[in-house]
Amino acid sequence: MQIFLDSSVLIQAVERPKSPSARTLDRVLAREVKACVDELVVGEVEEFFRARRGRAFAWRYTELIRRVARVVTVQAAARRLPDVSAKYAPRARIHRAAALAAEVDQYVVDPSAQIGGSDDLGPGLYGRADFIRSLAIAVVVGLMLFFINTRPGAFAASPVDPPDIARAILNFLVPFTVASVSVMLANGHRAHAGA
Repeated sequence: MQIFLDSSVLIQAVERPKSPSARTLDRVLAREVKACVDELVVGEVEEFFRARRGRAFAWRYTELIRRVARVVTVQAAARRLPDVSAKYAPRARIHRAAALAAEVDQYVVDPSAQIGGSDDLGPGLYGRADFIRSLAIAVVVGLMLFFINTRPGAFAASPVDPPDIARAILNFLVPFTVASVSVMLANGHRAHAGA
């Protein structure tokens, strides 16, 4: 059996070692199934891990992929592009065309990428609800700091001093930043603990 591995499978196999993607990669490494990828998949995986784990790790992992999987060139995929539906995004169309060019039995995508997965396939570190929560914290704490730190009559004068304006802005900016970073760290820790 020959399968085409989407970049989501190769990324999640490392990021979440107990995931179905990790089991799929284990089967490929054990030579139970033959794997196929295209040049863009290798590039996406390298770019992802270069940003997350450094250049050396990204290079080693992509070299492993090249050793265990057949790499289809973009030119070979382009020849099969007319056979792929236009409903897919441009990069996904190229991946599907590469799978057709390789004549694989199955196209494998990580389940988290199929159902509500993010574009970069990393853990969701900061969403809309987190932003709203950080904003609410900034307003509440910022107002308290504003009333504590503002000297009487600072904004009653006609020309307002720039340092007073800067202090007022910092009263809201600092709590917002602290709340946002705390949420990102907590979400990152939660994502790695669940992996």
